[in-house]
Amino acid sequence: MSAPERRSRFAGSSLPARGGVPDSDGVTIAERPATLIQSAARKGRQDALAAAIGKEFALALPAPGGSAVQGAYSAVWLQPGGWLIQAPAIEGAALVQRLATALDGIAAVVDQSHGRLVLRLSGRQACAVLAKICRLDLHPRSFATGASATTLVGHVACTMRLVDETPAFDLIVGASYATWLLEELIEAADAFGWRLIRHGEEQPA
Repeated sequence: MSAPERRSRFAGSSLPARGGVPDSDGVTIAERPATLIQSAARKGRQDALAAAIGKEFALALPAPGGSAVQGAYSAVWLQPGGWLIQAPAIEGAALVQRLATALDGIAAVVDQSHGRLVLRLSGRQACAVLAKICRLDLHPRSFATGASATTLVGHVACTMRLVDETPAFDLIVGASYATWLLEELIEAADAFGWRLIRHGEEQPA
């Protein structure tokens, strides 16, 4: 059975759809619903975890500081022996059960879908926006496509990965801090122009 339709975390918010420099699309901030599952290998089972994920999803678990994508699935390194698996929101409980079965005795499986939220920051000024509120060096030589890090963005801890060269960044944040992060992103983006896309509204390509 599919998961119930989720409402936007920002439903009812008074934030406008656009702001900053008039008629400018410096960046887009999009709320992207997802199934998010954390898996942590049991002692001595990290290789078995990698093999099981590879067999189930044809997905190679990334090394520290990286992420990997295979079709609709992605994996982000979180800590030694621990990864976050991201999939379409519709997969929900069915994916949790699928992973729990595949990783039985190998790893702990914890559904984080309602505890975390994904905001995608994209557009030609995305790096300039992040440079205002994040201390990471985001130059391509230091943070290439697929790179990930858990860091402070503004005053909020989140896991960030570079999705593509647009550039587009996924910011995975605790749901209770999502509004705070969104407000800090908007403030940083005000000099460039921004648009906000809530879940249920038109999504960017």
